[in-house]
Amino acid sequence: MCVVYNNGNGANLNTNFYWSSTENGVNIAWGQYFGLGNQDGYDKDFTYYVRAVRAF
Repeated sequence: MCVVYNNGNGANLNTNFYWSSTENGVNIAWGQYFGLGNQDGYDKDFTYYVRAVRAF
């Protein structure tokens, strides 16, 4: 997603937070904030965007 966002944003991603499918503990999952490029573990209680990705 970062590559797509930084190379013309063909997927029309916005600058909000997006969840990753990778957990970092019982209550934490990894997320990406495209506004500043931050990646970090965030509490699962927060509501963020998701983007379905399928590998062919």
